[in-house]
Amino acid sequence: MASLTYSQCNILELWFMTLLYGAYVVIFFTSMYTIRTGSRRIGKPLIYTTIALFILSTAQTICILVYTLLTLTYDLRYTANLATLPAMTIKTLEHDQNVINLYQAMSDSMIATTNLIADGLLIWRCFVVWGRSFWIIALPIAILVAGSVCGYGVVVIDVIWYLKKVHHPMLKISGLSWDRLVHLETSFTKGFLIMSAATNILMSFLIAGRILCTVKNQIGYGYAREGKKYKRLVYLMIESGSIYSLSLLLSGVLYSAGYTASGSIVLGMQYQLVGIFPTLIILLVTLGKTVDQTDMAQLSGGRIEFSTNPARDIESAMTQKVSGPEIEVHVVTKSGTYFEGPSSYGSSPGHDRGEEEK
Repeated sequence: MASLTYSQCNILELWFMTLLYGAYVVIFFTSMYTIRTGSRRIGKPLIYTTIALFILSTAQTICILVYTLLTLTYDLRYTANLATLPAMTIKTLEHDQNVINLYQAMSDSMIATTNLIADGLLIWRCFVVWGRSFWIIALPIAILVAGSVCGYGVVVIDVIWYLKKVHHPMLKISGLSWDRLVHLETSFTKGFLIMSAATNILMSFLIAGRILCTVKNQIGYGYAREGKKYKRLVYLMIESGSIYSLSLLLSGVLYSAGYTASGSIVLGMQYQLVGIFPTLIILLVTLGKTVDQTDMAQLSGGRIEFSTNPARDIESAMTQKVSGPEIEVHVVTKSGTYFEGPSSYGSSPGHDRGEEEK
């Protein structure tokens, strides 16, 4: 499979991408339906972000589809002698090459934007969970900015590439300037993938660690069920962040190795995973599959609000005065009365006996 042609690798990438896109469509519309009909309130910024991720994913899928269809003629360019081809065929190849270069720039810009939104959302969640502490997100923001610079740096190179070849699309890539562009694009791509992976791994563990620290006393106070549900949320976040981060790292490694079948599979999955995992977590929270209604008060205004600490609830219940029927109990000798004073449960035989003795 490592000997697949360029167009065949793109077809393989498109196949895996559309496969996951089908799952993404189901998850997205299910989450929108549950948000609309569910009892849990989701903040509008979070809904808009989820919709934006889906729109970008859809545009990315369409872009890759058109790109792949056009690259079916790409192999002909390198396997056939252009001098022997008819003028009409060469003109078609030139047009396709121009569109390929343009769509490559569009695709890379959507990838950079999608990752910026998804990673920014993850940093915001971490910021809220850690009590809106800016120092905890200082490093993640720096990594996100560096990764975004690398991502949009790839887009700039794609645009330069397109402008240089728009009038000569069949121009062979040679010379120092071309080599410099290729080197910059490779470096920016690796930096973008590594930075995005680092952001996802760091954020996943920071959020998970904060949740575990917040509820570590739940099981000891008899909240074993709630504690387990928090752990399920933590495991989901770690697994989702780890899977996506692993796909980013694999993409960086396989990208360095050139166009291969393995790289195409990973890239096809990565395009959809960036939007699937945030939407999936929102769906599960809305359905109450990760935490109970009493555990997470709401998702409002783009922020996560947890319920009160169970330990405080227990202390409050122990110190709170219980209101109810007034009963006075006196412990006396066997010959004395057992009950004195008013009782809402009615007169007792002992009380009647006491009245008779008086």
